[in-house]
Amino acid sequence: MKFLCILLILGSMESGRSAPFDISDTKVFSSHLDCASNYEAGNKIECKFHLKNNDQGDYSVLKWRTLLDGLRSNCLTVITNGEKLKYDSIYLKRSAPGPDQYLHVKPGQTVSSIFDVSDAYDMTKAGLYSIAVDTNLEIFSCLLDCPPSFKTIDKIECKFLLRNNGKQDYSVLKWRTPLDGLRSDCLTVNTNGKKLRYDGVYMKRSAPGPDQYLLVKPGQTVSSTFDISDAYDMTKAGLYSMVVDTYLEYVMDIKNNPQRAKIWFGKTFMKARKVFLDMKMKSAQTEMIYIFDGKHCKKSVFAYTYLGSQEIFLCKAFNEAETLVGFDTKAGIVIHELSHALSYRDDVTYGTDSCKKLAKRKAKKALKNADNYEYYVESAPNV
Repeated sequence: MKFLCILLILGSMESGRSAPFDISDTKVFSSHLDCASNYEAGNKIECKFHLKNNDQGDYSVLKWRTLLDGLRSNCLTVITNGEKLKYDSIYLKRSAPGPDQYLHVKPGQTVSSIFDVSDAYDMTKAGLYSIAVDTNLEIFSCLLDCPPSFKTIDKIECKFLLRNNGKQDYSVLKWRTPLDGLRSDCLTVNTNGKKLRYDGVYMKRSAPGPDQYLLVKPGQTVSSTFDISDAYDMTKAGLYSMVVDTYLEYVMDIKNNPQRAKIWFGKTFMKARKVFLDMKMKSAQTEMIYIFDGKHCKKSVFAYTYLGSQEIFLCKAFNEAETLVGFDTKAGIVIHELSHALSYRDDVTYGTDSCKKLAKRKAKKALKNADNYEYYVESAPNV
């Protein structure tokens, strides 16, 4: 996964204060829907989505896969007469999100959006409908804490804080983030309407080792301190804005969750961790191409690819799969195919029961089986 962590914090030659960062265990966000109690068939069915920041810190929320972006993803559960309606709108494979795809939400603030449910669901039949939000916000949140004012000859030390809002341990790659110091162009610094040029070091590195990952437990905040003037010319008086603008790469940490890992990989679970890290590194270096339909697509086929391929073919059954919750989800199917394409895994067996038996009886074969990687990811606690 990749995450663009963007948050506007001021650091200036004028008075001001950055927002505090609360690391309490309270639920950070809450949401609700406002829809009409009844409607006539053929009319628009407009609902309002509200998202509230219950925390004491500022957050930047990625609009994608939420109703803040409209109904451009399968982010609702709509049920009538005991049956779940099929999402019948677009599926988007996107590049990395830009700053305009994030919404800044201040402490206690509620942001809202209006959408038409009938744009994506067939609600032409009379009946009782229930509508619920079914999606996840990004797992990590971040904050920059910089001095409200400084002198041009001073060091300008800022603190970067990264919080795990999920219920799972994650290993975060420090590279290209302030956790590694200012050794990459990972900030956007503006003053007087102009973006300052990054004037620090550029590094060509080999594949990251385990020491380049930082374990972040549920609810934990990790931080680093750096001098922003090491890489940006901030000698002129003015109002400066500083934004963390980078990709955050992270993986669920098998090493610190051995019990669940052993279910799917048995005694080889630590070797599976290396495969996940290998897949992560290769996915960052490889431009994957996702193609809907292909000559090998059949009714029972979710998707297919080839060993070492950059192409993944998604079939009709993939569209009908659940997005995030359960087994054989869209997210899990992509993990399955990436394990073939990037890490040369095989199809030894299929299905959760068969994969568990394989891990228990023939762990070395579980290490080679694509479904075991998919089900390990899908069996993680909801975040």
